[in-house]
Amino acid sequence: MKKVLILGASGFIGFHLFQELRKIKSWQILGTSNSTPVYTLAGLSTLFPLMDLSFLSLIGFLKKNKPDIIINCIALSSVDACELDHLQCSTINLAPTRVLAEYCSSFPQVKYIFFSSSQVFDGKKNNPYTENDPPSPINHYGSCKYEAEKIIYTHLKNFVIIRPSFVYGIPLPWQHGNLFHHIYKALLLGKEFVAYTDMLRNPCFLGDLAPLVEAIIKHDERGIFHAGGEVMSVYDFALEVARIFELNKEKIILKEARGNEVHYKPLHNALSTLRTREQLEISFTPVHTALQKLKENLFLQRESRGVL
Repeated sequence: MKKVLILGASGFIGFHLFQELRKIKSWQILGTSNSTPVYTLAGLSTLFPLMDLSFLSLIGFLKKNKPDIIINCIALSSVDACELDHLQCSTINLAPTRVLAEYCSSFPQVKYIFFSSSQVFDGKKNNPYTENDPPSPINHYGSCKYEAEKIIYTHLKNFVIIRPSFVYGIPLPWQHGNLFHHIYKALLLGKEFVAYTDMLRNPCFLGDLAPLVEAIIKHDERGIFHAGGEVMSVYDFALEVARIFELNKEKIILKEARGNEVHYKPLHNALSTLRTREQLEISFTPVHTALQKLKENLFLQRESRGVL
């Protein structure tokens, strides 16, 4: 039985992977959480509290559990928070990879899967970035992700780096928000939402990540893979949210990010996912389809979990 360890399994991406990959009967899924509430709520013997990211704590946990695959979802993903506190950003987004790379270099049969970000790019390219484009981050979050990537491909051979543009879905009560969540909540409350017409992304539906990771593991893939749906502006994404959820689109304020947004947020930060789709033989859910799925599940989740 393949043993898969998810680090950061209480987070937005990590908990989704933890819940979905547990459905594969031939895999044993372990997860770590730095959140006591989720550990209690899950009530699972395979979700362990691991609040200390120190070298000894991580190495001790790995040697005890001996995973075949390590999926690192530990992250402080707010670009603004990372700019305000460089030390915290580096501690969370970079330091664990230093430890994990040392462990995996001693056990080369262990596959290391790392969630990076499109923020490793500066957003100055007119076309979507490919896996072969050289990173050039303009914020500390992107810099830490890029430094982690360099550690990985310098010291390891059995690795996969996944770069989403931005991941959207319905967060659970203990998880951070995302662009969909912020737009939906603002419009639902009748508040204005400023949406940029010149800030391009390709939104990545949370529900697409488990099939992506499953394909990577089953085919023993290695290298860098980009993840996301169709390329669109933040403004167009907000309009689609308003349309699907039947909310007031007049509350969406159209603006250009250039001149109105902070200098450390890339503009044209979309990713090419051609390699991912062709090599893994998967597809990414179109935004309108994904939003419809969120709409269908939203009220049930609100009643059972108090989401949004």
